[in-house]
Amino acid sequence: DPRAQVSAAVFRRYPSCRDNVGQDWPVWLKEGIVDFVCPMNYTEDDEIFAWETREQLSFPGAANRIFPGIGVSSGESQLRAEQVLRQINLARQAGAPGYVFFDLSPVFRDDVLPVLRLGATGKVP
Repeated sequence: DPRAQVSAAVFRRYPSCRDNVGQDWPVWLKEGIVDFVCPMNYTEDDEIFAWETREQLSFPGAANRIFPGIGVSSGESQLRAEQVLRQINLARQAGAPGYVFFDLSPVFRDDVLPVLRLGATGKVP
């Protein structure tokens, strides 16, 4: 199907992810090997999340092709609903076309999703 897109969840820190695990995802984007990537920007620190997202979006060919991962319940982060909302806003401010969540845990389902359903995930005018 020509409408299908290929993506990859990738380690967030470049070039160490290239050197340590063989994920040269900026080159994958530049060469069209993937349509978009989802860097696993799992952190409880909003400043680190914002910096990493801006850095990732600055790579050649990365504009509109970086969907930062928000680690709601990962090994690196355990976020409350208000933290998830802040990171959504930081991704938007950095110019990301969207974001992804990790993972569908009971905390995400029971505590975060109800807050997001109030309108936080709606399109920004």
